[in-house]
Amino acid sequence: MIAQADDLAGSPRQHRPGGPGAPGAAPLHDGIAPWAGLPQFWGPVWRLMTQGSARCFAPRQVAALQGAVWVAAVLMGSATLAQAGPVGDSLDRPALATRLGPASVLLAAAQAGPTTVAVGERGLVLLSADPARSWRQAQVPVSVTLTAVRFADERHGIAVGHAGVVLSTDNGGQSWQQRLNGRQIAQALLDEARAAQQTRPQPGLLAQAERLVQDGADKPLLDVALLSPRRALAVGAYGLAMASDDGGQHWAPWSARLDNPKGLHLYAVRHQGSAILLVGEQGLLLYSSDDGAHFQRLPSPYAGSFFTAEMLSPTEFMVAGLRGQIWHTRDAGQHWQPIANPVPASITGSAQGSDGQLWWVNQAGLLLQLHNGALQPVNAQPLAPLSGVLPLAGGRWLTLGFQGAQLLAPDGALLPRPVSEPASLPSTQAATPPATQAATQAATAPVATARATTSTPAGAQP
Repeated sequence: MIAQADDLAGSPRQHRPGGPGAPGAAPLHDGIAPWAGLPQFWGPVWRLMTQGSARCFAPRQVAALQGAVWVAAVLMGSATLAQAGPVGDSLDRPALATRLGPASVLLAAAQAGPTTVAVGERGLVLLSADPARSWRQAQVPVSVTLTAVRFADERHGIAVGHAGVVLSTDNGGQSWQQRLNGRQIAQALLDEARAAQQTRPQPGLLAQAERLVQDGADKPLLDVALLSPRRALAVGAYGLAMASDDGGQHWAPWSARLDNPKGLHLYAVRHQGSAILLVGEQGLLLYSSDDGAHFQRLPSPYAGSFFTAEMLSPTEFMVAGLRGQIWHTRDAGQHWQPIANPVPASITGSAQGSDGQLWWVNQAGLLLQLHNGALQPVNAQPLAPLSGVLPLAGGRWLTLGFQGAQLLAPDGALLPRPVSEPASLPSTQAATPPATQAATQAATAPVATARATTSTPAGAQP
């Protein structure tokens, strides 16, 4: 029996009046929009209030959320707008220096040898060598939100984010170069669709690619996997899938390889050996056993969205997402067993230790681990909604979310907040005012923190 959820079938994106790509729709990227001049988080919050609130909250929660957001906007809006100049394109605007980096909105982290690297809003990349006790900011050429980061070794890494951005580093995250953006992704998909018309015409695919070009760079990438030291696969909204065979220098579309005709969002990508797993919206599960040459759609045990996954072997993996649903398979998705979870809050991130131990984080601010076949909270005191977790040496965990980087002891106790070293970026980049940062955190604390809330789900009704 298929479990039911509240994000089941909806109309395709091209049929959603006022949705992304519709005439007169506001752009989804961090450029000029109804929230221009306000801190970057207002874009997702605005979309959550106007397009997706009913999908995540009960009516009373929606009303409370809208009230809190607008009160915060009124309190800080005039001061923020007064100092706002021309916004410019966030794809070309370097990330601003901030003294409050580890307290900023952070979404993901990875290890680059002995260095911990965390990424988040407005192009923020933070580095820690001690580990995760103090942080310093890296130089980043864009100011869009970064959603995921992975490292092949202590020097070479890739980060992805909003506006279809892909960044790479060859010095352990000290500095980054832009390798891809949403405009280039749209053009690559259009070129691929036009070429396909010569052998197997697909008018729908061509029309979709043309719409992507018209929309511009407003589609986020949500995750990336390093399949080998030189090969990478990035996935995101509306079924975007881009692959690189040269360490992230050049990228080509893989979307045509996927059985995803509705363009459902792809939230996470994982791999083990030659096996690759993609999970996404409305229970979407796509699996390749031949290193990505071919993908098949797996039977899904749940009709709601999966936001994360972990692979224990090429055929054994676990998927998790909406309402705390988590499922386990040992035969590459042919049969599934549910994992008991006492907290019915959406699972938004996960991590796997070197010993195969799995950890999960959710919107209730809990770190969860598997014990005797069921999930159990590690921390007795909930944090703000979480989006990512990274296991550290000594049994500690680094959690990431709307309240930034927070450390948990092996017993789940909250450790002192990490500190930020003085920003070393060019002096022309102004630091984030503390008052603005505090207001940002106050307003975003009640908002669900999944990467899924950064864009309207492809199957959603307005």
